[in-house]
Amino acid sequence: MLSHRALHRLAPALFTSQRGLPDVIPGPPPARFLSTGGAMLPWGADSLGHASKLFQQYGRVVALVRGGGMRHISTDPACPGTVLAYGAEAVERATSDHELFVKMTLVGALHPGPDPKPRKKPLLSFGAGLFAVNGEQHKRHRRLLAPAFTRKRLAGYAEQMIRLTDEALRTWNVGETRSLDAEMRTLTSRIVARTLLGESEIQDSRSTPASWHLARAIRLLGTPLTRLLPFDLLGLPYQKYLDATAALEEEMLRILEARKTETRDGQRGDMLESLLLAHDDETNTQLTDHEILGHVSVFFAAGHETSANALAWTLFLLAMFPEVSAKVSEEVDQVLGGAEPTVEALDRLVYLGWVIKESLRLFTPAPWNGRVLAEDTEFLGYPLPKGAELLVSLYQTHRVPEVFPEPLRFFPERWENLKPSVYEYNPFSAGPRICIGAAFATMEIKIVLAMIYQRYRLALVPQRIDRFAELVLSPTSLRMRIEPKDGRFADSRAKIRGNLGDMVELPV
Repeated sequence: MLSHRALHRLAPALFTSQRGLPDVIPGPPPARFLSTGGAMLPWGADSLGHASKLFQQYGRVVALVRGGGMRHISTDPACPGTVLAYGAEAVERATSDHELFVKMTLVGALHPGPDPKPRKKPLLSFGAGLFAVNGEQHKRHRRLLAPAFTRKRLAGYAEQMIRLTDEALRTWNVGETRSLDAEMRTLTSRIVARTLLGESEIQDSRSTPASWHLARAIRLLGTPLTRLLPFDLLGLPYQKYLDATAALEEEMLRILEARKTETRDGQRGDMLESLLLAHDDETNTQLTDHEILGHVSVFFAAGHETSANALAWTLFLLAMFPEVSAKVSEEVDQVLGGAEPTVEALDRLVYLGWVIKESLRLFTPAPWNGRVLAEDTEFLGYPLPKGAELLVSLYQTHRVPEVFPEPLRFFPERWENLKPSVYEYNPFSAGPRICIGAAFATMEIKIVLAMIYQRYRLALVPQRIDRFAELVLSPTSLRMRIEPKDGRFADSRAKIRGNLGDMVELPV
């Protein structure tokens, strides 16, 4: 039986297409084994490590396979190939001209096409949202979604974040060891489900049908066998994926219909209410039910996976660097004084903000910014054909030494004076498609970290931690021991094995 990691390595190799990239774009040749598919095997095993080697060997623009014939995010089987790039110039070009560099649905190569059979129709909405709209349609959706992320709305979301974080931390016991990556994933999924669907939809620690189907569909989307065997056959993950998206659509449409019968007084305070009430004065339109469903699935996927991994990586770094932990603890105590965080108080946690920025730089939660070419164009000196997909490495961009001296050093103090451009540092993307939930995510990460530091010290235990990066950058595991708030931060370190050494300089 192939391991989970082996399956992840094989899955990208199966999405071959017609070779269509100009040979002038440098890159590794097709492999003897599986041809273009064989050249994708190291990508599937470790996309960040493989890309770093390619950039070092070929430069800032490189074909994943010379001549193309592969696709990773494109929904078109005729995609000419995949090109990787990094650096501020690449980021600026790809994110500024969003009529030429267009986005794709979150499901990428598993998209069923424009006219699927009834069984696959729910896939048209799932993972769509802002990921799947471009041009004027994207501008319209941004206008309609903006009211869900006002400062007043964020203050309401903060109350829910605090309540749910408090509930989670009350279950922790000093002396026990917990899987912190799983803990953070559970917490952030509950936060995004509560702020998306509202308090009445989630009454206790159990998931409601909608949030359960959402989480299940997203988990199955990331299962390698779903991509390896995309057949609607009994027992296969792909069939379960179709079942989950169909059940999600049915449940969400039921919720939407019920919400429409309520008095629209704006008192619920959740995102779903905001989406239902949204009206675009320029076009005199509102979001359709299926458009709302698409946004809900994207917000849930992006809102809990990226934040959970950002929290996990930050907790890892803080445990490995006790002098930084001590400063965070001191600031939290001084600013909050034992009280619950408030939106205003979060702004005064300046050093914690630097820590988060530095963690997002080193362990960028969404390390790739993907685009597909709407027309033939020239990109940083190379011709790119229509339909080619471009993956800009934000991870590598955040390691340019001219912008970030000693780029592998975890040094939050650099942010006291460092003012990189939005193209040099952009964990939430840039340009017209900058992440609409960036303020939500940053606030969530600050609240959770501050509340942990008010109560506990988290200590690593000896273990192996490897990175895994596909849509998001996550640790393969992160086990930590719950300790009292005793200030003994030097005791939080532990011997760590794994492939993190080329990501950050760790203490010996």
